[in-house]
Amino acid sequence: MTAAATDTIALGIYWDRLISIADEMMQALIRTAFSSTVRETHDCSTTIFDAQGRAIAQATSAIPSFTGTAPMTLAHMLARYPASSLQPGDVLLTNDPWMGTGHMFDVSVMRPIFMDQRLVGYCMSVSHLPDVGGAGWSPETTEMYQEGLRLPVSRFFEAGVRNEWL
Repeated sequence: MTAAATDTIALGIYWDRLISIADEMMQALIRTAFSSTVRETHDCSTTIFDAQGRAIAQATSAIPSFTGTAPMTLAHMLARYPASSLQPGDVLLTNDPWMGTGHMFDVSVMRPIFMDQRLVGYCMSVSHLPDVGGAGWSPETTEMYQEGLRLPVSRFFEAGVRNEWL
């Protein structure tokens, strides 16, 4: 659709639908979370990206800092696992503080979106999950390894099969 031929009514409908999908993703995340931080305080976010990795929609109640870091996290994920290596059913995750929100309690999970075997976008959630071990909320840590389990960008599911090693 060219700029001259843009149907503003259709564009508004598409936009509302994308926001609705992001909101539904967030509600599903909250309803199914084991983390009380996510369930009770909604300390999470969901974002939809296009095939080039540009954020195009976010949940209306998303945490702004998570929404702001999600594109950078996706770029790191795609640097490790290029789009050409992804397939339906793949899920990538990380809580690396230098690739995401800044501390290991925030876990980013991404799933590529396919239509007719063609990659058309990505969806990502970022959740504050304080149960990664370590010293917890203590300001007494002197190195990042005391903060808990650090997950590099990893393939959690490959073609729908869970990575049991991870």
